[in-house]
Amino acid sequence: MFPCDDHPSDKAVFPHRDDTATTADSVRLASAVAGRDPAGFPDPRLHGATTPPAPGHPQGEPAPRAVTPAHGPGAPVHRPGEDRE
Repeated sequence: MFPCDDHPSDKAVFPHRDDTATTADSVRLASAVAGRDPAGFPDPRLHGATTPPAPGHPQGEPAPRAVTPAHGPGAPVHRPGEDRE
């Protein structure tokens, strides 16, 4: 990504290049990009003691895989240093 002086995210993000940004910096960036007040920003996800459940995802259960792995059961796997044949 190349900086553009006319986009609000550039002023918010690029001063932190090779550094650490705070949560408040991230909220300010989201507000600048969205063009609205961050009052409705999901505070429980940022500041809560626990992460609230995500809609449609049961707690502790991984989301089902949408694709089949390239190497299914019994499929040959190439290991570094081994001959492919």
